[in-house]
Amino acid sequence: MIAELLMAGVFAHGVITASDPIFQQWADEAHVPTASATVVQEGSREYSATTIGATIHWAYDSGATHDFALSRPLLYHELGHVYDFTTLSNRRRLRIGKILYGFSWLWDREWFAMAYSYCALGAYPWPGWFGYGYGPPAAKQRRVCHIIRRGG
Repeated sequence: MIAELLMAGVFAHGVITASDPIFQQWADEAHVPTASATVVQEGSREYSATTIGATIHWAYDSGATHDFALSRPLLYHELGHVYDFTTLSNRRRLRIGKILYGFSWLWDREWFAMAYSYCALGAYPWPGWFGYGYGPPAAKQRRVCHIIRRGG
């Protein structure tokens, strides 16, 4: 039954608490399970997001329009941090570490968040969104996505 749901692309999606409903819509459209999180929207001159625990601090210029092409990958990246902190088991962390780095003991939270964001988008690394030097071969990315899609 679980294998059939995974094949169909049915994933558990967490509740996103935010003033803008687009965040929940994007979480619901992710190609991976998502953890519940709170998005705190803050006015700022910079467009960025940081995650502390299960709270995503979303900074943007309140007078500017959202760059939605960047917003969705950025949200997925931050949800990757939440998923890492709240859901990902050490066993799966070791497996992903071995795939990405060749060593099961090495863990780079930013690389995981990048991998998670690509999986959530249903995409492979592309030029322009190579954050943190992340850009593994497609075969490695597929293997990481498979582990994430199987859940915590």
